[in-house]
Amino acid sequence: MLLSFSETFGMKNNSFKFQLAKVENLEWLSTLNSHTLKKHTGKEYIQFIYIDPPFNTLREQKKVQDNSWDSKVQNLEYYDSYGEGLSGYIEFMKMRLEHMYRLLDPKKGFLCVHLDYNSVHYIKKTLDYIFGGGNLDRGRKHLVNEIIVSRTRGKNSGGAKQLNIEFDTLLLYKKSRDMKLNKIYCEKKQKAQWRTDCERDHKRPSMEYTLLGVKPKNRWQWSEETALQYVNNYELFKKSEYSDIEKYWIKVKNKDRSFRFIRKNEKTGNLEWWKPPSDKTQVKHNVWFDIKAYDSSIPYPTAKHTDLLDRLIEMCSKEGDLVADFFCGCGVTMKSSIMKNRSFIGCDGQSKAIEQVKDGISKIKKDVNLEEIEVFKSPELDKITDNHKFARECVLMSEGVPSYRDSGDMSVDGIRCSS
Repeated sequence: MLLSFSETFGMKNNSFKFQLAKVENLEWLSTLNSHTLKKHTGKEYIQFIYIDPPFNTLREQKKVQDNSWDSKVQNLEYYDSYGEGLSGYIEFMKMRLEHMYRLLDPKKGFLCVHLDYNSVHYIKKTLDYIFGGGNLDRGRKHLVNEIIVSRTRGKNSGGAKQLNIEFDTLLLYKKSRDMKLNKIYCEKKQKAQWRTDCERDHKRPSMEYTLLGVKPKNRWQWSEETALQYVNNYELFKKSEYSDIEKYWIKVKNKDRSFRFIRKNEKTGNLEWWKPPSDKTQVKHNVWFDIKAYDSSIPYPTAKHTDLLDRLIEMCSKEGDLVADFFCGCGVTMKSSIMKNRSFIGCDGQSKAIEQVKDGISKIKKDVNLEEIEVFKSPELDKITDNHKFARECVLMSEGVPSYRDSGDMSVDGIRCSS
């Protein structure tokens, strides 16, 4: 099988490897396997794939010219429509998603597809089919979440034909149903507070003890030993020289968030527990309106926000893992991967997109050594019109042993470069 590259470049930074190719993604995906991935990145499988594919909006996506933009990325555009309509779009996505599923790590691989209302329900069913091996019910069990992320607010006035579209949907799937997400946090300060949610709903005999004279309706959220320790903590505070419980917590326990207090409210007779203050809050839900899906400051149509990719990469991978984006665009996924110490592999078919990525990476990480991957070129090869003969000549010129079978074997025998 042959690939048509007009340029390819890669980066190496210590043990992390990064590679981005200018190529149509289906061509490249069909040639990638555990062997070629390891050659390019040092990993046999991909741990996290994020893609922001066309939404099938049937519109032309173009940036309006702005004097603040770099002139070389003005007039950048692509067409978000398919001649064969919806069925053509679904088939377009299905062929690419099947390859991505094949490349995912079987034990800890996550796939996130970013869509909007135009096609999310169709692609969800497609993903269910792929992850279920043809069984929709089995595939649904591999769905982790539908995550809602905020778009830029619209400006519809009275009498508009539709309400503002305020969100996109992220479809997050995992290859192994045993996989768990990493804990993630958002920058949201919370003050210390006394809370009354001391109980849990389901029964558990060992946690139905009487505490400070109060019997739970169901059961307490702590073991008896832990609860008694929290009660004792509060008694020690009352005997101390402090009148402010937060100052006592800071001084005595040096902001240890596991150090808590339990008391009985004298007015209500109910138990209360003290939750310490926090600079960060764990993200536990699938509605992400604290961050934006798009970054209008990036001179590229529908450029995604770094905050979004940072959160997804932290949630679905670990340092040293391999992240991929096969609809790379301006390279936000690649930039976030570099900053989060992940390896990266990806592609895009537009020259201006590749140039945008190069410029962006040079700005965010000065110590990255950007080097061109050499591609062997020969004027004689351009004269060969038969693809199989072309492939054999490429292998022979590289001092290799070619296959003389005139059939595709899913391997890269040669790279045809445009002049």
